[in-house]
Amino acid sequence: MSVTWRGSLLSGPAGSKRGSTGPSSSRGRVWRGSSGGSQPAPSTDDSARGAKTRAPSRGGPRGGRGRRGDISGSSAHPTGASGRSNAGPFRGNDNGKLDESHSVLNNGSRSNGGQENGIKAPPVFGSRSGTSSGQSLRPSSPFGSITNTNGPFTDRSRDPRRQSAKFSGGSAKSGKPQDYNTRYEQLKLDRAKQRTEAVKSGQMADPNQPISLTSAITPTGTCTEMCPEFERVERIVQKMVDKSEKYTDQESGVSHTVEAKMLKRFRRSAAGYDEQLPSDIRTPKTLLQTMNYLLRYVVEDDETLATTHKFLWDRTRSIRNDLSIQQLTQAQDVSIAVKCLERIARFHIVALHLLSSPENSEPFDHHQEREQLNNTLLSLLYYYDDNRNLIKFPNEDEFRAYYIVFSIHDQRPDLEARVQNWPRELLRSPRVQVALELFAAAGNTWEYQGTLDAKRPNAIAQGLYARFFRLIQSPSVPYLLACIAEIYFNQVRQTTIRSIWKAYCRHPISQQHKNQEWTVDELTGTLAFDDNNQTIDFCEEQGLQFATNADGQMYLNWGQFPLDSVGA
Repeated sequence: MSVTWRGSLLSGPAGSKRGSTGPSSSRGRVWRGSSGGSQPAPSTDDSARGAKTRAPSRGGPRGGRGRRGDISGSSAHPTGASGRSNAGPFRGNDNGKLDESHSVLNNGSRSNGGQENGIKAPPVFGSRSGTSSGQSLRPSSPFGSITNTNGPFTDRSRDPRRQSAKFSGGSAKSGKPQDYNTRYEQLKLDRAKQRTEAVKSGQMADPNQPISLTSAITPTGTCTEMCPEFERVERIVQKMVDKSEKYTDQESGVSHTVEAKMLKRFRRSAAGYDEQLPSDIRTPKTLLQTMNYLLRYVVEDDETLATTHKFLWDRTRSIRNDLSIQQLTQAQDVSIAVKCLERIARFHIVALHLLSSPENSEPFDHHQEREQLNNTLLSLLYYYDDNRNLIKFPNEDEFRAYYIVFSIHDQRPDLEARVQNWPRELLRSPRVQVALELFAAAGNTWEYQGTLDAKRPNAIAQGLYARFFRLIQSPSVPYLLACIAEIYFNQVRQTTIRSIWKAYCRHPISQQHKNQEWTVDELTGTLAFDDNNQTIDFCEEQGLQFATNADGQMYLNWGQFPLDSVGA
C-alpha cells in the first residue's frame, strides 16, 4: 500500500490523512511505500491532506530504527505497512537529511516550510511566530545569530556540539583546561550562602523550621540557563554527562563535554536531597528555550530516535517538573507552559508508535511511556480548565481528543458524563466528535471497568470493531490520534474474536468443525493486520487453533476454542 504523509505532528495541531484503505495491524507499525502524483495543498486547519494509509501492525513500528533519514522514510499513519517511502513524522530529503518541514515535535500555527511535488507542506512543529507571509522564519537562540537565510530552518552550525574550537574541553574564554573539582568545591560553598540568603529574603522556606500549608512558599525560578551551573559541574565531576551533551571530534573520535549543551536532568524529591534553590529552577522562558533546543538539535539529529529517546524522556520530564514546582499563574507564563506540555505530549505519542516495534533493539518501556503521556495530558487539562476565561488555547480541542481516546480503557467508565462539563465549542469540535466515536466503537460490555466493587460494563460501549477500524483509516482521524488509538488495537481485536464466536458457533460442538468460513485471509482483513503471519501469531497468543481445509487453506478451528480464553 503506497503512502504519503504530510502532517504537522508535534508542533502544531496534528495532521490527518485522506484516501486511506483498510486497516491492517496492531499497535506500532509504521507505514511504508510512497504514492506519486501531486496532492491537495494543506489547509489552514491543522490537518494535512493527501495521505494514503493503512492500519498499524502488531509487529510494532518499523521506523524506530536506523538513522534519521530511515526513520523519516518509514513512518506514517499508524495504519499502514509494506514498502518504503518518505512518509511519516521524521522525513528525509534527497540528501538523506531530515526535512524540517516534516519534523515531529514543535508547536504553533502553520508556516510554509518544505515542499513536495510542487506543493508546500506545513512544518510539523508549526510556524514561527512574529513573521509575515513569505518572510524567512528564524528563532532566537543562545548559540549566536543566524547567518544563513536560505535552506532548511535548522542551522546546525550554531549547534554547540559542532563548535569544537569553542568547546574543546577547556574554558571558552581562556582556552585553558578547567579544574572542575576546585570549581565544584567553590560552588558548594557558594550554594550554602545562596540558601541562607534565599531563606532570609523569603524566596524559600527554612528547612529547619516547621511551616503550615497556608504559609507555604511557592518557589520562583531564576535560572536562565538550560542547566544550572552547580548541576553542570557536579555531573562533570561525577562523570554523569550524557553523550548527547558532548561534542565528538569527527576526525579523532574523542568526545568533549560541552557545558553549553547540557540540560537539567530529572531528579526525584527524596530523603538526602536538599530542596532546590531558586537558582536551580529554570524560568518559563528558559524552559521554552530548552524545549526548542531539544526539538531542533536533539530530535532532528542524525542518530536514531531509539538511542536518543531515553535522554529526551528524562529532559522533558525535568521540564515538566520545573513547570509544576512554580505553579505558574501569569498569563504569559501559562501560555509558555502549555506550549511546552503540548510538544512533550506529542513526543510521547510518536514514541509510543515508533518505538513499540519488536525490531527496536533499544530498551523501551511501553508502560512508563503511557504513564508520562497520561501525566502530561492531565497537566494540560488542568491548565485549560483553570484559565478558561483568561487565555484562548488554539490547540485545546486536539488534546481533548487525545485524552478521550487515551481513556478507552480507563478504570472510570464515565467519560461521557465528564465531557458534558466541557464548553460547547469543544464538544462540537470535529476532533472531539470523532474521538468520541472511536471511544464508543472500541468499548465492549464483556470487560468490566471501574474500581473495587463499582465495576460495571461501559454504558456507551458499542463493540463495533468494523466501524472502529473504518474510522481509523478515514480522513477525519489525524495521525497522532490514530497513534493513540493504536494502543487499543489488540483489545478491539479480542472483541472481534468474541463477536465472531457468538455469531458462528451457536450450534453443537460436534458440528463446529464444519465451520470453515474464517480462513486466515478473511481474518487478516477483519482484524486489520498487515499480513497473514501477524494474524496467525495473534490468534495463537489468544489460545486459538487452526486447521487446514480441502483446498489447503488454514482456517480457525472453533471446535476446541473456549470463549473465555480470549483476553484472559
